[in-house]
Amino acid sequence: MNIFRLLWSLTSCVCLLLIPIIPFAEAETDAKPYEHEYTVYHKLASQPAYSKRGELRVTPSMAVAQYVDAKNALYVNKGEGSEDEIYFVKIVDNENAEQSYLSFTKLCLLWSSKFEDEIIIHLDSSNNLYHFDYYTAVDHCNGTEVDDTRFKTTVQTIKSIPGPRPKLHGPVPVAEDGTVIGPPPEKSFIQKYWIYILPLLIIMMLNNAPPEEGQEGQGGQSGQGGNRPARG
Repeated sequence: MNIFRLLWSLTSCVCLLLIPIIPFAEAETDAKPYEHEYTVYHKLASQPAYSKRGELRVTPSMAVAQYVDAKNALYVNKGEGSEDEIYFVKIVDNENAEQSYLSFTKLCLLWSSKFEDEIIIHLDSSNNLYHFDYYTAVDHCNGTEVDDTRFKTTVQTIKSIPGPRPKLHGPVPVAEDGTVIGPPPEKSFIQKYWIYILPLLIIMMLNNAPPEEGQEGQGGQSGQGGNRPARG
């Protein structure tokens, strides 16, 4: 009975210790993953400055991105700019304004696509944005007339995967005269393990050493005394 009571007490103590840990583990699981925010700007080549188009939220750990149009975004109005004019898109890192990324396309492609476009985010092995691609729904201008100039943007995220690295060898050693220095000759068995063989040989020689002369004489005298005839 004492053993069962002891086991019950230990089980109760373990349960009491786990009670504060379980909510903490649930909180860690429910924690929202980190989101890196960027601002998307755009302009035509004929316009002097960029205007805000929307915001981009990238979740690096999940390789997911979401685009949200800005509430007061300036859209490309109908008849603004020529068909051959270039439309620029710029993404700026909100945490580091010096980090910006640029892409462009023809304005006529944007019109022909009815403002359906795609932004492809490229992340490096450290989950940092290093490049983005900008595409329209069609790749040729067809003169489509569009009344709704609101963007219909989809976002895709691509994370780079490191490829196999080549196995590189060290430089070939060369002597002063230009000849290649070959590898050192391989050592023999004795050269490699003499440090272990030598103590064994010394121990064997000490164990097989002949007895001293004094010990031999004493042994002979005791033998002769034992062979004396008994007196009557």
